[in-house]
Amino acid sequence: MSVEAMEFLYTEDKISEVVGVEGYEKLVRNVCQQALKSVDTTYVFLERYAYINGYAGSGVALLSGNIGYARNLFLDVSEGLPCDDMGMHIASRVFSATVDEHTDRRLGHSPHRVLAKIMLDAVAGYAGYDQNIEQRNRLDKKSSAFLSVVDSFKRNYQGSSHDIGALIQALGYHIASEFLADKEYQIIDEEVWFRHPDEQFRHHVKRGKNREGGWYGPWSWITTHGHYGEAENDDGHGVEHEHWVDALEAARLALKYKPEIISEKEFFVCLERGLLRFRRDWKRLFNIVLEEMDAVAKGA
Repeated sequence: MSVEAMEFLYTEDKISEVVGVEGYEKLVRNVCQQALKSVDTTYVFLERYAYINGYAGSGVALLSGNIGYARNLFLDVSEGLPCDDMGMHIASRVFSATVDEHTDRRLGHSPHRVLAKIMLDAVAGYAGYDQNIEQRNRLDKKSSAFLSVVDSFKRNYQGSSHDIGALIQALGYHIASEFLADKEYQIIDEEVWFRHPDEQFRHHVKRGKNREGGWYGPWSWITTHGHYGEAENDDGHGVEHEHWVDALEAARLALKYKPEIISEKEFFVCLERGLLRFRRDWKRLFNIVLEEMDAVAKGA
C-alpha cells in the first residue's frame, strides 16, 4: 500500500467512519445540554473538560519527543544514499500542536491552560462562587473514575521511542484527538454559549472577535480551538483542524519512512487501534461527566 493509498483511506469520511463520529457528536451534544440544567452543572462540565485538555499539549510534546528519539526507526533509504534520519520531520508535524498549546501566537503567546483558567474563573463569577469558594472547591473534586480516564489519556498519548507499534498507535490517538476535538469545541460553542438559557452567562463569559479575526474574552479558550460556524458564516474550524491536518501529514511521512520490521498492514492496524482507543477513552470521559453532573443536580 502506497502513501497515496493512505491519502485515500484516511480522508475525513474514513476517519469519521472509524470513530463513529455521528454517535460521538450526539453524545457531546447531550453532555452540553445536560450541563445547562444549573449553574453548578455548567461549571462541572467546563471544569472537567478544561482539566483533561490541560494535559493535551504535554502529551503531544511527549509523543513528538519520542518520535524524535527514535532516530533509527524512520529512515530515508532511497537511491542507495546514506540513510537520512526522517524522525524529526515527522515529529515536527506533531509538535506544531504543542506550540499552540504552550504559547499561542494568535493570543499573545498565552498558554491554552491559562486561557482555560480565565474561562473557568468567569464561569465561577457567573455562578457566584467568588462569594462561595467552598462550593467551587467541592465541585472541583473529581471522581476516581474520571481521574482514571485522565491517566489513560496521558498514557496512550505519548507512545514509546523503543516500540514502533506503540508510536504508530499513539499517532493514531493523536489524529483522533485533533479530529474529534475540532467537532467538540464547535458543539460546545453552539450548545453552551449560544443556547445557554441565562443571558447572565453570556454577560460574564464574554465571547468576541476583532476585525482581524482574533478571538477575545473569557470564552476564547473555546473559540480558538473551534467555534459555531453558522454564527460566523464560516466552517467553524480553529486550531484543532490545523493540528489534525498536520497529524495526518505526520502519519503519511511515518508510513513512507517506516522500518521494514512493521508491514504496511500492521502499520494501519496500529494506527486504527489508536483512533479507537481515543474514542473509547473520550466516550467514557463524557459518560462519567454525565454521571457527575447528575449527582450534582441531585445534590449528592
